[in-house]
Amino acid sequence: MRGVWTSAFIDGVIQHNPLDRIKNVKSDDEDRDYADPFTDDELERIRSVKTVRQQDINMVMFACWCGLSLSELIALSWDDVDLDNGVIWVRRAYVEGEYKVPKELSRRRRVDLLEPAKRWLKRQKAATFLSPPAIIRVRQRNNVTIKEDTVRLVFRNGQSNQPWQPSSLRRWFAGHLKRANVRYRGPNQCRHTFASRMVSNYVALEWIAQQLGHADTTMVKKHYARWIPEITPNLASKISAQLGFIEDSDGQKNDDFAPNLSQKRKTP
Repeated sequence: MRGVWTSAFIDGVIQHNPLDRIKNVKSDDEDRDYADPFTDDELERIRSVKTVRQQDINMVMFACWCGLSLSELIALSWDDVDLDNGVIWVRRAYVEGEYKVPKELSRRRRVDLLEPAKRWLKRQKAATFLSPPAIIRVRQRNNVTIKEDTVRLVFRNGQSNQPWQPSSLRRWFAGHLKRANVRYRGPNQCRHTFASRMVSNYVALEWIAQQLGHADTTMVKKHYARWIPEITPNLASKISAQLGFIEDSDGQKNDDFAPNLSQKRKTP
């Protein structure tokens, strides 16, 4: 589309290129970076660091179990949360210094919460749920209109109690990983950790893509399909069980070439 308008301007068909003032949509850093997810042991060390900034740990662990991008995470409001039904709604993101409504329809979405995500969110509720509401300016999808929105941010800087800035979050996260004796990766790896964990457990790629805000499974296959060997279940044993090959009563594997069916076929 941009090329069409540019050509029309160069050829003198139009006097001004209306797209000159409109920036291309940039993919989140979370989608461009190489997936290097945290292991179970690393997550335990991240969680267990003794610190007065427990709510910041709540944020990190929640991100590892829900898959929000960094920009979505720091723009989440309690009004977007429905803990009773275990869902949150992604309605805005903090991008390039301002709050914005996602341009891609797939990014404005409902996210179903796994049990660990709900538990970390409940812990965070004690820290910020009763915070006074704040009015923020949100740029709309047309990239021109700005509307005011009243929010109670779920995650705030645990030291200053101010809304997070991506740069300050990254600095805190780097220091926290060092204290936890965990090899440094950016906070966007929390999103990769969620996606890789889901792929490792054979969760439907369509569901994962929807959770992450992708229109299809292409990005999941390209960026997030990183196996975590220590948590990947034995698929062969699952398939064997589904086919009906079971252990004998004495604990030995049934080595028949036909499955040991639990029910005999009835004769007509």
